[in-house]
Amino acid sequence: MKRPVLSRAENRQRIAAEGSNAARRKFRASREAIENAMERIERAVEANGGGYPGGRVSIAQVLRQAGKSEAYLRKTDQPSVI
Repeated sequence: MKRPVLSRAENRQRIAAEGSNAARRKFRASREAIENAMERIERAVEANGGGYPGGRVSIAQVLRQAGKSEAYLRKTDQPSVI
């Protein structure tokens, strides 16, 4: 079965929709990674009697735990993660 031939506008719309879907999936994965990192940090604080091993918990520490770089939050078009 042959694929339907799309017009230039239909193809542009299809590509834009696929890009939006991919960005949405990537954002959800990043959000989940950050939430999981925050939960791990909370458990570590509770396990240590209210103190975090190594001192203060910074945003950079949360991002490191989530496997993200500090530049992740510097993006100007990045929606609110939490």
